[in-house]
Amino acid sequence: MREIVTALEDVIVDCASLEFQQKIEKLIDDPNGRNFWVTNLKGKFSVPWEEFCSLLYKALVLPLPKDPLTKVLPANATLTDLQAAGLNQIRQYAKLGAEQAQKAAAEIKRRELGNFTAAYRTFGDTDADAMADDVRTMYCLKAILADNDEEIVTADEFGKLLGWVGPLELPNIANGFLDRIVDLLSEQWFHGAIPTTHTENLLRLQAPGTYLVRFSNSQKGCYCISKVSKDKVIKHIVIPYQVKKGFQLEKTWYSNLSDLLSANKEKYFLVTPCPGSKYSWMFESDVAQLGGYAVQ
Repeated sequence: MREIVTALEDVIVDCASLEFQQKIEKLIDDPNGRNFWVTNLKGKFSVPWEEFCSLLYKALVLPLPKDPLTKVLPANATLTDLQAAGLNQIRQYAKLGAEQAQKAAAEIKRRELGNFTAAYRTFGDTDADAMADDVRTMYCLKAILADNDEEIVTADEFGKLLGWVGPLELPNIANGFLDRIVDLLSEQWFHGAIPTTHTENLLRLQAPGTYLVRFSNSQKGCYCISKVSKDKVIKHIVIPYQVKKGFQLEKTWYSNLSDLLSANKEKYFLVTPCPGSKYSWMFESDVAQLGGYAVQ
């Protein structure tokens, strides 16, 4: 009887494992990305950022950068210290005592109620000039993949990201997955995954010729150029992306978005990148934290 029960339990486990793999296959098209998730995150569809990052860097065969925003704040931390700290640092600081909890709550509330970017609420007043390159790379990945207050990475978002900047090369190579993310986020015209309504609100008061590039909300694995036309009408142009082929506009393929934009700037009247990218703080130390994509 015990052998029968054991056999049934094994069947149940196998069925659950197969069901999990099938669901992940629907969420993550990239072969290496899918295998990474199934192998390292069995049975999970979401995972804390710290766990995901550690496992991914291991799979990439890269040393995990030392995140300065994981440093424990002292009990006598000043207001300036708190404003410069990351969200997780503040949460840990709150556990030191009643006084610290009160100060931490005030700082978190200040960020929530203020007209600040999501990046500032999470990373604090980080100095881009003092940021090490490997840390900047890690922050870029986090900003695009775990852009939520809970700092959670989901299989769905990981799959979408690989559809935009894949493939995932394992182990890491020069100009590979991480480098493509950094290059993309460093561009003034790139604004990430923002809704069409936010895009149009950003462009509505801008001059003709102002444009931005974002991930398409409606078409899988595509980008979108949103621009203000000469007659002050906001228009959207979908840019398909395919691994090994690149980016397509009309019938022409380009190896990168910069080449596509340069080759078509006159035809499509692409003059000035729209200000307010939520990623600019990682590359420009003098970028004001006020503005960007604020939470009302």
